[in-house]
Amino acid sequence: MREEIVESQKARIDLLKWKIIAVAAISGAALGLGSNPATSHYDFLFCLIPLVCVYVDLVCCHLNLRILVIGSYLRMVHARQMAGENVEPNDADYEDFAEEVRSMPPSAGVSRKGLNAFVFEDRALHLSSAVLSLLVVAWGIFAICESMTKFVLIAAGLLGFLVSLWARHIYRQHVDALEGMVREGTRKLRNLSVS
Repeated sequence: MREEIVESQKARIDLLKWKIIAVAAISGAALGLGSNPATSHYDFLFCLIPLVCVYVDLVCCHLNLRILVIGSYLRMVHARQMAGENVEPNDADYEDFAEEVRSMPPSAGVSRKGLNAFVFEDRALHLSSAVLSLLVVAWGIFAICESMTKFVLIAAGLLGFLVSLWARHIYRQHVDALEGMVREGTRKLRNLSVS
């Protein structure tokens, strides 16, 4: 299971690199880099930037949640071991845990304590999408192009911005629910070991 965590982390890093490459390639194509600038402005290509950003964000959030679920399972196994149970992590138990996670209720009143040492990657992920989407809006406002193109650029940028905010909100809800589920399970195990 630890190997799956490492592979998911590598995949996430690769996705972040491809996000930058894809945005640069789309921007270059939209600006007509490498061709006759008088005839090669394809402003509509900028509409793809928010779509690419949101797609990469959602896949990265999924990979991060996968990492968190495996880590949470391993923490719960450790808590059971500390409570005196003779258990080891195994695929069947993990699949049962994963099934519970797929139907976990939202966690109410979860408060975050302390500082998250891994917050910068998540912030960079979502903030870059929001900023790039707003740049598409700005291009739509300030670019010299027909009004329909301006409208489409502004709409695509705003949609990308809003979906990016929504994705971050949903991702945080899932992380909070997972943390609440693990805390509750650990608390129950502690109560059993005290009894």
